[in-house]
Amino acid sequence: QIIDSVSGRETDVGFLFISDRQNAFAGQLLARKKLSFYPLMRMEPLLFVGPKNPLYHMDSVSDQELRGYRFIQSQEDDYAVNMNPGYMQAEYPFYKNQQIITTNSEHLLIHMLLETDLCNISYNLPSDICVDEKIRAIPIHGNGKGSDVTFGYILRTREDVEPEVQDFIRYVMEHVSEAAEEEQGNPE
Repeated sequence: QIIDSVSGRETDVGFLFISDRQNAFAGQLLARKKLSFYPLMRMEPLLFVGPKNPLYHMDSVSDQELRGYRFIQSQEDDYAVNMNPGYMQAEYPFYKNQQIITTNSEHLLIHMLLETDLCNISYNLPSDICVDEKIRAIPIHGNGKGSDVTFGYILRTREDVEPEVQDFIRYVMEHVSEAAEEEQGNPE
């Protein structure tokens, strides 16, 4: 939808995430739609768990260690990079036989992580979760399938960018840079 919105001139700039795995296809699609992608930040998948989950005290986990756990995932939407069950099954083969709860409620997602042993795999979660110190973000290593994503923006190729759009892009770039610096300074 974001790609069509920018190429169809409904919006001047679009922000999206492209996984390493989808990079070639996305590049072809953007070229066909006469759009250019400008990367801002790379992100790796994280496991979000609450204190009732046995993995809570781990510093990192491998995808193999996630076998047998139950998950709660957000429904796919345009403004988040939460991994929906279809994406998860393609990205993590073990996930096909897992028990999955899907919700469109951030409140329920947070509550279930805090009060159960459910897990969530995502690149980010709602800011409410990041504030709650009881929910841990644990890096996932060993997938080896290009599951990192790049966050960036798209513009129509070879068109002048309005000054207001340039200002907005600069604003987003500053905040992305601040977030990346905070993440490097605080590994969790």
